[in-house]
Amino acid sequence: GVAVDLGCGNGWYLLKLAARYPHVRGIGLDGFDENIQHATTAAAQANLADRLSFRAGDIHDFTIAEPVSLVAMNRALHHVWDRKDEVFAKLRDALQPGGAAVIWEPRWPDEVEVLRDPRRRALAYQNLGEHVQGNHFLRPAEIEAAMRTAGLTPETFLFAEGAEAVVVGIRPA
Repeated sequence: GVAVDLGCGNGWYLLKLAARYPHVRGIGLDGFDENIQHATTAAAQANLADRLSFRAGDIHDFTIAEPVSLVAMNRALHHVWDRKDEVFAKLRDALQPGGAAVIWEPRWPDEVEVLRDPRRRALAYQNLGEHVQGNHFLRPAEIEAAMRTAGLTPETFLFAEGAEAVVVGIRPA
């Protein structure tokens, strides 16, 4: 199928996906020309340019010519949370029935005291920086609720000792 990476950066996600799954085609969208150029070059060097394309795109305003199997946002949702209803409606509409929206975000803990753990202090400082920019890190339950509101069926997977979360939302068939 087709995978779309919103805010693809240097293309690492689609490069890994295409290398592992030979029938996947990928479209990476990013707002920075330098990232698009880097990802395009990396795809060519990995002999994946025939299946991967990278272009300018906006999380709020993107169009894909066909329904896709997967839409990914890696550490980008907290930047656009203020427009979450619009973002999740676009994710849902881009997916084919049975397709998945895959959201990877730092996991803001349910209990703030967890941030006193030396392994979690960096998250607190990083969130402070995001707060100054008008963003905030999210709890998986917040992402799940937004997915449900958009008509997706969510499931959360934690990793890195619970500091990171991947929330997968499936569009019902």
